[in-house]
Amino acid sequence: MQNVRIITHSGCDLSYQETESNNVIMIPDFVFFGTEQYRNNLDILPEDFYARLAECEKLPTSAHPSLGDYMDAFRQASDSEEIIFIALTSKMTGAYNSACLAANLLEEEDFPSKIHIYDSLQVSFGAGILVLEAARMAREGYNAQAILSHLDALSPRIGVYFVMKTLKYAYKGGRVGAIKALAADSLGVKPLLVFENGTVSDLHLNRTLKHGIQAVFKKYQTLASEDSEVYIFHASNEKGAHTLKRLIQDAYPHIEPRIEMVGPVLGIYTGVGCIGMAFKKKDV
Repeated sequence: MQNVRIITHSGCDLSYQETESNNVIMIPDFVFFGTEQYRNNLDILPEDFYARLAECEKLPTSAHPSLGDYMDAFRQASDSEEIIFIALTSKMTGAYNSACLAANLLEEEDFPSKIHIYDSLQVSFGAGILVLEAARMAREGYNAQAILSHLDALSPRIGVYFVMKTLKYAYKGGRVGAIKALAADSLGVKPLLVFENGTVSDLHLNRTLKHGIQAVFKKYQTLASEDSEVYIFHASNEKGAHTLKRLIQDAYPHIEPRIEMVGPVLGIYTGVGCIGMAFKKKDV
């Protein structure tokens, strides 16, 4: 039994196999095509999701786990002294607030474990990096306060940079955040986007998707920590992902980036064709 158990939800885009092997409980989010409900990355996988997304007229929607789902997961981990639930950014999802409510309800029942709800201020593999770091520390015997302090220091150092083939999905889904280049989408330019401080914003424009991929790589060159694991993520654009991988390995032969697909929860807003990276930035 670990003193601390880590729990998250599937919007972090880690696979269930990876979270299970790291003793992390992952609660599924939900994706809806009309009245059809799917558990994210269980009932619908990214490949099938993007094929359907490309053909549908009405944008699908997503929902974070229910109050009961959180409570069930916390009860599953109740043999640990402390529980840390790592939520996707509270600025774009209600997962954090719902998890807080579930924890409060259990505490009123004299729940045996101390529950900590952590706002990662990240999405997708940015949050996934934090989850795996927390899981490693839990296995090594660190207490919850030490893990939370480490996450506080690490979260601002997670670089998530990406370029989207089109911004129409973000616009339709109401997740435009601080993106100022929406009007430029009609001109065919591709903004380089960054996820930081819990939301997304644009950095500069690129003439083509190829130029956007090169801009993502330049951010990695400039900012990445030498020991960082690198996630290349894509939304049904494996060719672009391998292009980015070659750029990295030509410059840094010792680096072996992981290529993964963005899951449906974030993919609703990125749309088909997105390419990006998540990595740890250098200490400043």
